[in-house]
Amino acid sequence: MLDPRISYEGLLSDCDNDRSAISLLNLFKDRLHAHYLANYAKGSSAASTPTQTAPSISSGSPQKVDFTARYKKARMFVDELEEYFKLPPESFDRCDPIQWWASRHAQFPNLSRLARDILSIPGVCFSTNSFVGLLLNVYPGSAVAVERIFSGGRDTISLHRASLKPETIRTLMLVKQRLRLAREAIQDILGD
Repeated sequence: MLDPRISYEGLLSDCDNDRSAISLLNLFKDRLHAHYLANYAKGSSAASTPTQTAPSISSGSPQKVDFTARYKKARMFVDELEEYFKLPPESFDRCDPIQWWASRHAQFPNLSRLARDILSIPGVCFSTNSFVGLLLNVYPGSAVAVERIFSGGRDTISLHRASLKPETIRTLMLVKQRLRLAREAIQDILGD
């Protein structure tokens, strides 16, 4: 739903008239909305119901009243997810979802954080031309590469090496992956 090339309307049109698929899609939309409101929308509960504040009286003088209190406007809550669902879909060939959300950060500051968190999961929506995708051999819809990385991490971080710093582990994992890719490239060249 957070892929601007598809969004909710695209998924809904794929359901045709299948009532069970439509109800399942709406259930997921509601769960996404609840997750967004609970974890990403700033001021969703307090700002959505503005309260009227009475002018405050200073304790120093009983006649001093804060006259600016009535001019201070409460920030209105904007449901960024609903605003996003109103947008038309982007071109599938020309739009990279990660870059799209990065460029819309000013328009959707909270929702872009949620989209970044979801879309950056390898195998869910990954640009095949990105450096990380090529480095880790991750392809859209594939969880095999992620499993391979976790297995390789288990080999790298044994009981004797459990106190390695995170940066050292990251470097070791990257070097190990690059060596594996180089070994495969040499085997392809030699024709083995």
